[in-house]
Amino acid sequence: MAKSIVLAADRPGGHTNIRAMELYNRLKDVADRQYLYSRRRLLRGMQRRIFFPWIVGRLAKQYDCLWCWGVRQIEYFRGPVIVDIDDPTFTAAEIKLLNQANVQLVVTTTRQLRRQLGRAGCQKPIAVIPSGWNPENLALSSPADQQAGKPAGRLVIGCCAPYLKPLDIKLLLDSLGIIKQRLSDFEIWLIGQAGPWLNDYLEQYSEIKLLGYKPHRQLLQFVSGFDIAVYPRTVDYGGRFSIKLIEYLGCGIPVVANSVAEAFLVQEAGGGLVVDKTGFAEAILKLAVDPQLRRRLGDKGRRYAADYSWEGIAQRYRREVFEKCL
Repeated sequence: MAKSIVLAADRPGGHTNIRAMELYNRLKDVADRQYLYSRRRLLRGMQRRIFFPWIVGRLAKQYDCLWCWGVRQIEYFRGPVIVDIDDPTFTAAEIKLLNQANVQLVVTTTRQLRRQLGRAGCQKPIAVIPSGWNPENLALSSPADQQAGKPAGRLVIGCCAPYLKPLDIKLLLDSLGIIKQRLSDFEIWLIGQAGPWLNDYLEQYSEIKLLGYKPHRQLLQFVSGFDIAVYPRTVDYGGRFSIKLIEYLGCGIPVVANSVAEAFLVQEAGGGLVVDKTGFAEAILKLAVDPQLRRRLGDKGRRYAADYSWEGIAQRYRREVFEKCL
């Protein structure tokens, strides 16, 4: 297949968009160029307002098609456009751009998002291709290295996010009082960049171990040390595909998830417990005292996630998007 795509990552720090990075690296025979926003706020603003409109318009003369990760570049490219939108906002401005005449196909990650895009007014064909995970990241180190830092005989309850925000982990932290009353030998591993709001919890609970931010390629070496993975997010984003959850499942770690729409992966896999806020602490305790249940759920999650490797997802993308549209 001829190279006829230019890819521009359309979000701050586009190089942190795991989906864009993993797919681009596996589809370079059709994705000829990649342009990324800077992490620096001032430079990123200049790129959005000046550089990207200019470069996308200029490249429109050289390429037959644009593959973009968002909607900002659509209006600057005259030819056919394939839009991958894994985190839609459903705003009127976004839908207007998605409905432009040159948009050939919209790709999103779940059936829930496809339905919402349709209800919001998107009139273009919408393909659903999920995100995935990279098993190679789990195999980067030996089993002994993967468990580095894990206390012998102590249960590890873990959670990760690039930035540890209240909406991501506060439900877990507010459950620690109940957990500590009935569980004596455990640690909480938090992986991600922390803010000062966490200080009160760190002072109150010696069980919390803050591991800091880890590059994504190294992340699963730490996740594999969890006995229980938790997804305590309290804001419902309407069914986006959680790469974090598929990675937990792929590592064979049983999951306790708050009952937001993103937790459908845990339910489909049978790889954990999905509960409401009031049952979150009890679900963790149920898994904590039952290693056989943890093992059964972890095995189910591992089998489910085997169908979501990035290699397989990239091949689907090739068949269902590029071979049809080009």
